[in-house]
Amino acid sequence: MKTKYLFVFAALAAVFSCQKPEKVFDEPSSTRMEKFLDNVQKVISESENGWYMAYYTKHENTVGAGSIYTIQFDKPGAGKATIFHEEVKPAEGWGDTCTYKLTRDEGPVLSFDSYNVAMHYYATSSGQFYQSRGGDFEFCIVSACADSVVMRGKRTHNTYKMYPLAEKADAYIEKIHDMAASLSVGLLETEITGGLVEMSIDYNKRTISIGRKGSEQSEIVDVPFIITPTGFKLYETLDFQGVKFKDFVYDADAMSLTSNGITFNMIVPEGYMAYNRFLGKYKMTVGAAGVGPLNVEIVKDVVGRSYKLKGVNPKYDISLNYNAGQGALNWMSQVVGTTEQGHVIWLCAWAVLNGQDGTFTWSDTVGMRSVADDINKEDFVLSMVDFGTLSGNVVDSYIMFDLTEYQQSNTVNQTLPTSWYFPGGNYRLTGPITLAKIVEE
Repeated sequence: MKTKYLFVFAALAAVFSCQKPEKVFDEPSSTRMEKFLDNVQKVISESENGWYMAYYTKHENTVGAGSIYTIQFDKPGAGKATIFHEEVKPAEGWGDTCTYKLTRDEGPVLSFDSYNVAMHYYATSSGQFYQSRGGDFEFCIVSACADSVVMRGKRTHNTYKMYPLAEKADAYIEKIHDMAASLSVGLLETEITGGLVEMSIDYNKRTISIGRKGSEQSEIVDVPFIITPTGFKLYETLDFQGVKFKDFVYDADAMSLTSNGITFNMIVPEGYMAYNRFLGKYKMTVGAAGVGPLNVEIVKDVVGRSYKLKGVNPKYDISLNYNAGQGALNWMSQVVGTTEQGHVIWLCAWAVLNGQDGTFTWSDTVGMRSVADDINKEDFVLSMVDFGTLSGNVVDSYIMFDLTEYQQSNTVNQTLPTSWYFPGGNYRLTGPITLAKIVEE
C-alpha cells in the first residue's frame, strides 16, 4: 500500500479579522461576533466577479479529490449565491442560485442552506453514496480578507480557501475545462539531488504519486490537487526531500510540469495513445456466445479524463476512464443505473475461475485496461486485459448484479430485470473482450 498523504488539522482558533485588533475584549463576545460576520458579508459580496473555491473531499480520514467552485455572492441583504462547478454539467445545475446565510454555531459559519445541485453534490447521501461523497456545504470561517477567505468544513474538517476572481466565473471555469483537456501527461521524471524522481498523475482521483525511481511502495507519497488555468496546485505544500512543491505549471509543447524551478518531463510508455485517439465507433466482440459483435461508440464524457461507451444497452452507458500515464482506457467496476424500484445495478469486475464459477468485486479500483495491437494504424484493435488485483486472480470479464438484493440476502440477481441484460440475454460479459476501431470513409 502506498503511504497516504495525511493532513492532520491542528485546532484552529477563531480569527476575527485579518489584522489583529489591539484590544480584543473591550466588547461582549456577541458584539464581536456580529461585527466579524458583518465584515465577512462585506468581504464576500464586494468581489465584483465573485470567488473561486479550492474544494476537497475526504474519505476515511484522508483528503481526496480536489475540484473548483466559483461563487458569486449577492450584495448584502439578498442572501443569494450563484454557483458554478467544473464537473457539474449545465443541465444539472451549472450556474444555478441558492440561498446562503452567515450565522453563529460555536463560531462563525457560512452555510448554503437551500438545495443546489452543484454545492450539495459531494455532501448529499444517496443509495450509492450512503455516507455522501465526502464533502461539505457548511463551513466554519477562520479568516476573511479581501484577498482570501479561509474556512474549515464542519463535516470533514478539511481546509477550504476562496480567492477573488479577476474575471467572470463562467470564463474562469472554461479555463479549468481547457486545462483539464490539455493535461495529457501521466508519468514524469526529474533529477533531484543526484537521483531520479518519478511522479505519476491520476486525473480521476486528482492525486499525484511521487517517489524515488525504484523505491518501495511504502516510500511513495500521494498528494491530492486541483486543476488551475496554468496546471495544478497541491492541497498543501509538499516538502519532498528538501524541495518544496505546491504549484505546477504545464508546458503542453514540452510535455512537462514545472514547480519551484524543478521540471518534470513526461515518460512516454510503449503503446501510449492520446485521449482523442479512442473516440469513435467500434465493433465490440465478447468471448461469451450470443454477445456481439456489437456496434458501439466511445464518446467524450469529461474531456481528457473519461468517456462513455454507448450501444451495449439502451438503458445505460458504461463509463471508461482515460489513463493518462499509460495512454490507455480503464474499464473499472461501476454503477450503471438504478431500477424503478430503487435497486442499484452494478457492473462488477469478474475473474472466471473454472467454467461458470468465479469471483467478483464492486471496488472501482479493479477492472481491465486496453492494449492496442498497433497504435500506428487507424483501425487498431483494443484488447481488454487485467488491471488491478482481484484477490490474486486475473480479471477477464464483467458480471452484472443487483447489489441491493445481493447485499441484503446474499443471493444473486433474483430481482435484476432482464431488460438490463446484455444482448443475447446474458448478465455476464465473459472475456476475452475486444474493440475494433471502425474507420469511416
